[in-house]
Amino acid sequence: MRKILAALIAFFIAPSLITRAEAAKYNIRWVMIHEPSATAEEAAHDFAERIEKASAGDIHVEVLTRVGYRDKYNGGKTLNPLSVMRKLESGDLEMCQTYTSFLGRYNRNMWALGLPYLFRDYNHAEKVFEGPIGKDLMNGLASASPLRGLAFTYSGGYGMFATKGTSARKPSDLKGLRFEIGRGFPYSSAIANALEIESVVAPPDAYVPLAKAGLVDGVETTFARFAEYGDENHARVVTNTEHFLLTTAIAINDKFFRSLPPKYQKMIEDVALETGRKERQHSIDLIRDSRQKLEKRGITVIDLTPDELAAYKKALEPVYAEVEPFIGPDIVQRIRDTKAGPVTAQR
Repeated sequence: MRKILAALIAFFIAPSLITRAEAAKYNIRWVMIHEPSATAEEAAHDFAERIEKASAGDIHVEVLTRVGYRDKYNGGKTLNPLSVMRKLESGDLEMCQTYTSFLGRYNRNMWALGLPYLFRDYNHAEKVFEGPIGKDLMNGLASASPLRGLAFTYSGGYGMFATKGTSARKPSDLKGLRFEIGRGFPYSSAIANALEIESVVAPPDAYVPLAKAGLVDGVETTFARFAEYGDENHARVVTNTEHFLLTTAIAINDKFFRSLPPKYQKMIEDVALETGRKERQHSIDLIRDSRQKLEKRGITVIDLTPDELAAYKKALEPVYAEVEPFIGPDIVQRIRDTKAGPVTAQR
């Protein structure tokens, strides 16, 4: 009797001990390329929940920080954002959300997205991303790299300059200052040349230690990132230039993607598109909320007048001449000619 009882218990309980990863036919590891990032993590977890439900458990999505991936899959070896990209290229992980400036290494037209004052507003950007230009950019990435882009995201929104104390209503107010700029080639040198500043290219989370060491006077960032990384402790004045849109994208290893049955390929594309839309709206909301929190903490926020904004646009015009030789000849004009709407996700 005891043997029969034990067998029955094992029969009913053992299946519950199987992990979701073991039960799934396909496993996706989504690694955070930038930390901390509430918007990126929310997007990843949203994707995971939707995919696992839609596939009835056939696909399991594991959301990992770089530290989590390091400890579980990388033998304790530290990962930086570029090493995450290399893992994605090789297929050592399946998905991530990454900067479009990184993707410009494979499809140079992606670099156009970081040009100053390219997008008129969020609605214009969304129409570009979800229209023919967005499809062309993603197709160009898939044809030139081991990666496939699934959806464009913001993960930061519009950018600004924050300083330790300088009020920069005019571009000349920034002259000679040292700024931590995280976007790298090809923007950092072009912006530095146009504004006559000194760029210190470093990861976004490097500003605080650089400021503590007296190596920088400010940071090029966004409201969400500024609040998230604790930069307000070392930069007390924000000039809300809105001179670039920090764009990211959800990307998947293309070989892995093509190994999936067609129904799951389409499912991943559809769910990623919806996740991207949700992330973009969350980023817009987070920008507003982050600004309010910063102002309550005593941060001075300078909104530019139309004339002051025009002066910044004029000062940054030379960036186009410096960057455009690296990108396609017509991508910038196509983006400028795109009319906003209808809006699919943004309120």
